[in-house]
Amino acid sequence: MKRMWKWGICFLAAGTMVFNLAGCSSGSDSSKQKDGQESSGSEPISESGYPEKTIKVVLPYAAGGDTDLNARLASKYLSEELGQTVVVSNMTGASGTVASKYVKDAQPDGYEIMFNHNNILLHKILGLADYSYNDYKSGGAIVSDDATGIVVPADSPYETLDDLIKDAENRPGEIIYATQAGAFTTLLGLVMEDQAGIDLNIVDAGGAADQITAMLGGQSDVSAFPYGLVKDQVAAGNMKYLCLFAEDENPLIPGVPTAKEEGLDITLTRKYAFFMPKDTPDEVVQVFADALKKVSENPEFIEESNAMYATPDYMTPEETEQYFAEMETIYAQYQDALKTAQ
Repeated sequence: MKRMWKWGICFLAAGTMVFNLAGCSSGSDSSKQKDGQESSGSEPISESGYPEKTIKVVLPYAAGGDTDLNARLASKYLSEELGQTVVVSNMTGASGTVASKYVKDAQPDGYEIMFNHNNILLHKILGLADYSYNDYKSGGAIVSDDATGIVVPADSPYETLDDLIKDAENRPGEIIYATQAGAFTTLLGLVMEDQAGIDLNIVDAGGAADQITAMLGGQSDVSAFPYGLVKDQVAAGNMKYLCLFAEDENPLIPGVPTAKEEGLDITLTRKYAFFMPKDTPDEVVQVFADALKKVSENPEFIEESNAMYATPDYMTPEETEQYFAEMETIYAQYQDALKTAQ
């Protein structure tokens, strides 16, 4: 099995955006009704006083990707609900473990929180870290990604997933599948290899923006992307989807079949969730989770999420931890293949 991994160490990337809804508009638009009273946007909403200052949401990924976009959207609306500024900070490096360790070791006070998805499970499986989702306290999940699938250049000879598989059978190790080391899309590529009985040349091309550049530049043959991230490229006639990895076809993306419909028994989706240091007080977690639930029910948030082809899907902290426990069991089935891919 041919592998061409580019395992460079990335250093801290600047990429911070501040959302402060309180005070950025005039009149009643800047205030939020709570229990019949108007919030000033700066008063604590719990007996403990939380939150009393800016909350930093840390991302293990560069700006511009799907995780970044979902984090910024959720943070904008969390600012309204919590009455405090929420800062989104991109902290890249070491396949995401710089950010995950930073938050794990942060003060457990609810002011430094990680936004991540299923990738948090891969770090331990790949041997990149000795901790996983259960070394944090979940703050709840906010959206699901059920619009990720196999993408090829528009001028690719592949019109269906079966076309890709047949070519890979004839040219083992030659078809370049661009991904990012330690990412969810790496798992997708390995599962597809396993299910289809093929060998792909899985290459670390960097973050999502780099993977898009690689495909548009003819340096890769296939990748896996969330639809919202490349919809403009699809609309412009530069890329096309072969399938989605969801359980059912996505009504927002008509005409794109699921992998199951194409003959591969693959259903893998992601949950975007917040993670706090393990010793964060339960009351702080509950305040945050309550605000997150309100965000998920906000019609404007739902509309903006759907525009990115993400599905608002709130989970309580307890439900989130159960979800990741179940996913860890599935991912562990591919542990050897994931390690080989390094």
